[in-house]
Amino acid sequence: MKVLTDEDHYNADTLRVYTVRYSYKDPVLQICANLENTYKAGDTVAVARLGHDFGEGYIISERRIRGVLSQGMLLGKFDGEMGADITDQFRSFDPS
Repeated sequence: MKVLTDEDHYNADTLRVYTVRYSYKDPVLQICANLENTYKAGDTVAVARLGHDFGEGYIISERRIRGVLSQGMLLGKFDGEMGADITDQFRSFDPS
């Protein structure tokens, strides 16, 4: 997905708020993320969308983080083809 905007979180010094979209036909998603990795408008990023199941009961869901709606999880910059299935690269993800 392409990063459309990146802003400081209004209520947390350690979070950023991004908007991302796959194509002009798709909805814009808003995602809160920590400062471990930061992105700029125009970057292509891998995104775990709503409903993605990482296993062991960890399913991406829409939630508010310090008052801001987050609709997914940013997984990192991606230089592959948009729309590619990269599930296997994140199977060892540990959300704890």
